Amino acid sequence: MTRRGYGTGTARLGGMSVPVLDNDDPLYMRGFVLGILWESAQRDRWIAADVDDGAAEMVMRIAEAAGLPFAAEPAGEGMLHVVIGRPEDGPQ
Repeated sequence: MTRRGYGTGTARLGGMSVPVLDNDDPLYMRGFVLGILWESAQRDRWIAADVDDGAAEMVMRIAEAAGLPFAAEPAGEGMLHVVIGRPEDGPQ
């Protein structure tokens, strides 16, 4: 992996901004966000986030592996708003 230096960008995740490094690489950004979604699906059992529309299949697989329902709708500019799990199953 080529080190391009530290980026100052952020990823949008469930209404929160998450700082990331090297965010000019779309595959890095996608993997970073998918990792957060995987961890959150295991821990929280419910998450809503905006992800790159190219990640839709991986988000479905995360939901399936966690045994949770999945829904998505276009969020504009190549993004999808995804929901994994049900709000009532999330952290209280």
